[in-house]
Amino acid sequence: MAKAIHKETKKAELDWRLVTAIFFQESSLRLDPQNCHKNHCQDFGLGQVRLKVWGDHFDIDRNRILSDVHYSVHVSVKVLKDYKRRYGKKELNWFTRYHSNKPELRFAYMQHLNRAFYKINSHVEAQKGREIAAID
Repeated sequence: MAKAIHKETKKAELDWRLVTAIFFQESSLRLDPQNCHKNHCQDFGLGQVRLKVWGDHFDIDRNRILSDVHYSVHVSVKVLKDYKRRYGKKELNWFTRYHSNKPELRFAYMQHLNRAFYKINSHVEAQKGREIAAID
């Protein structure tokens, strides 16, 4: 999963930590989650991509997004890149539109992403500490 995230975010010129935080928030980094309500599923994969909105736009394969980690990352990054293209120059927190267009929901989502970002950065710093200790 990490390799797929690094590869796709580099191509899309997005921060891998941001994308990982979004995946953490959306799916707890699980590949196969589906957001279902009343026997109807709407959101799929690592990034919980809403097929009703993005399915036709990007010709998304529902089964593949739930089983192929590289494809799930690719599709989610593609959606996020589209939001950046549309809102990146106008809005500092353009990436919160990945969750909603409603300001109050975007604010709450930003708070969740901040917590996830903190966990990711803490993990990265701990890994760096282990690497330095191994060198010494």
